[in-house]
Amino acid sequence: MVSLCPDIDVFQTISDLNSSVDEETPLAGGNICTVKYILCVYSPNNSVDRFKQSLQYITPPSSSVVDVLDTCLPADFILLLLSSTVEVPPSSLNTLRSILAQGTPSIIPIVTNLNVNHTNPKTRTEVKKSLLSYLQQYIPTADRVFASDDRNEASTVMRMVCTGIPNGIRWREQRSYVLPEEWRWEEDGEYLVFSGTIRGKPLQIDRLIHLPNHGDFQIEKICSLPESGREKARGLMDVDSDLNSMEVNPTSTVLATPTEEQDSLSQLADADAEMADDSKSIVSHRSQSQKGVRIDDHYYFPDEEPELVKKKLPKGLTDYQAAWYVSDSNEEEPTGDSDSEDSEDSEDIEMDLEDDDDEPIAGPSNADVQSEMDDTASEMHIDLSPEEEARQHALFKEREEDAKFPDEVEYPPNIPARVRFARYRALKSFRSSPWDVDEPDDDRGPSEWSRLVRFGNWRGTCRRMEDESLVGGVKPGMRVQVYLRGCPKTVVHCPPRAVYSLLKHERKLTTLNFTITPITRDEDEEMPVVKSKDVLVVQYANRRYECRPIFSQPLSPSSENNIRKFERYLQPGRTSIASWIGNTVIGKDVPILYFKKNAQGIRSSLVD
Repeated sequence: MVSLCPDIDVFQTISDLNSSVDEETPLAGGNICTVKYILCVYSPNNSVDRFKQSLQYITPPSSSVVDVLDTCLPADFILLLLSSTVEVPPSSLNTLRSILAQGTPSIIPIVTNLNVNHTNPKTRTEVKKSLLSYLQQYIPTADRVFASDDRNEASTVMRMVCTGIPNGIRWREQRSYVLPEEWRWEEDGEYLVFSGTIRGKPLQIDRLIHLPNHGDFQIEKICSLPESGREKARGLMDVDSDLNSMEVNPTSTVLATPTEEQDSLSQLADADAEMADDSKSIVSHRSQSQKGVRIDDHYYFPDEEPELVKKKLPKGLTDYQAAWYVSDSNEEEPTGDSDSEDSEDSEDIEMDLEDDDDEPIAGPSNADVQSEMDDTASEMHIDLSPEEEARQHALFKEREEDAKFPDEVEYPPNIPARVRFARYRALKSFRSSPWDVDEPDDDRGPSEWSRLVRFGNWRGTCRRMEDESLVGGVKPGMRVQVYLRGCPKTVVHCPPRAVYSLLKHERKLTTLNFTITPITRDEDEEMPVVKSKDVLVVQYANRRYECRPIFSQPLSPSSENNIRKFERYLQPGRTSIASWIGNTVIGKDVPILYFKKNAQGIRSSLVD
C-alpha cells in the first residue's frame, strides 16, 4: 500500500477494505498501529472466508523513494492511495515515477475519505474524474478510481485482489523469490534460516540467494516447513517479538542439498584463465615500453631520436607544414597540382576522463548500499554558501559549453600535447579504424579487466539460463525453510522484506552498458549536473549499489568497430549510454533506475 498524500490514514483504509467483506482487521503487535509509515504486516495471513484467500498488507517503513520501491518490488498488487482533499506533492510524484520505472504489477487506485469530505454525490463524481484524469497521465491503463469508504466499491477492490490474476514483473517472474515470514539464527552450524512460500520459478539449491542490503549467500539446505511453523504463521506477527522463537520440528524433511555444481561467491574468473587469455593477445602487440603517439596500430614521434627519412611532400607546403606531414606507405604519389586538403584528418578519442582522476571504474561491494533518505529534507529549501553556489554555477556553465562544443579541449600551452593527451588515441576514421577493447599496450586499465565474464552470444545465454531455471528445484507454492551459510547474525535484527534467487552467472562482474535519459521532478526544476565518473546509485532487478559510470553516445548504425563517442556530461533530454563494471543481470529489457547523491547524502531520482 503506497500513500501519495500526507493526510491518509493507511490503517483506516485497511479497516474499510476488510469491513466491506465482513472481516475484522487484526492488530499489529497487539495494538492498533496509528503510525502512518511503519514496517509492519497488519495481517500476515488475513483470511477472507468469502473468497478462500489469505491477504498480506504491507506498507513502507518511511516515505522515502527507496523504501517504497523495496516494498513494491515483491508485491502482487499495489494499492495506490489518494486523498480527496489534498493534492499530490512533488515528492510523491517522483515516487510514482520511480515505481512505474522499476516495473509494476497490477495497480489499483483508491481515494480515501471521499464520502466523509464530500456529501454531495455530484461532487464525489467530479473528484473521482479529476483524480482519474491525473493518474492517466502516468498510468494510461487506469480506468477507474475506487472509494475506500464506499462499501460496494471497497468490496469490488477485495474481489479484484482475491480473485484476479496479477500482472507479474517480467524479470521477477524469471527468478524464484520468497517473502520471509520468520527469521532465526541456527547456533548449530551458524546458519541463517528464513521460512516462507516459494514464488516465481522453482527454487534451485545450487543458485545463490540475494539479500537486499546484505549481499549474496550460498544455500546450505532447503527443508519443508514443519507443522508447528505453519500454525505459527497463521497467527499474528509481533515485530517486537523474539525472532529466535520459531520452533524446529524434528519431522521436518530435507528437500534439497547442494551439489558440486553450486555457484561460488567469486566475482571474477580464476587467475589461470587470465593467463590463458593474455597469452593469446599480447603476442601481436607492442610492449608498453615503446612510447609514442599512437594512430590506429602505428606509433609516431617516439622518445628516441627518429631516423631521418626522406618524405615525399605535396607541392606548395611550407617548412612548418612539412614538419608535421606524416607520410604513409599506402599513400599514392600526388600528381600535378593536387591539393593536400583531400587527405583525411585523424580524429582523437578520449580514453579517460581527467588527468588528475586515476580512480578505477567502481564495481559493487559484497553488500549493497543501504538507503538513508529523508523525503521531508529533500523538499526543504537549503541555502547554499557563496562558494557552493559559485561551484554549481561553474558546473552548469561547463555543461552548456560542452553541449555547444563537444569536440573542443583546452589545455595550457606550456604543457606538451603528447603529455596532456597521453590518455588519448588518434584514429584516422572514427567509423572503420581498428579498436582493441583489451588494450594490452595500456597498463592504466582496471586490474580485473581480463578476468571479467564475457558472453559470446548474449541472447542465447539468457535463453539457456532461463530454461535451466525451470528444470528441477523446489516447486513454487511450497512452504519451506532455507538455511544460508556465511550470513552475519545481524541480518536477523534488520531482515529484508523479500529475498531473491539469482540465476547462473549473476554473481559475476562484467561490463554493463545501459541507456540513461535524465528527467526532472518538475518542469521548472533545473537538471542537476552529472559528469562522467560522478557517483550514482543504480538499481536494476533486485540490486542497488553505487558506481561511477562513463557516459557515451549511442552506437551509430554505420559503425564498423563498435566505437562510441565519449560524453563528459549527461545532457538534459538526451539519451546516453552509461558504462561501468557491475554484477551481471540475465534477461531482456531489465528496467534500471539512477539516483543522484547530493552533499547531504540524500538521494533523489535522476532518470527514467
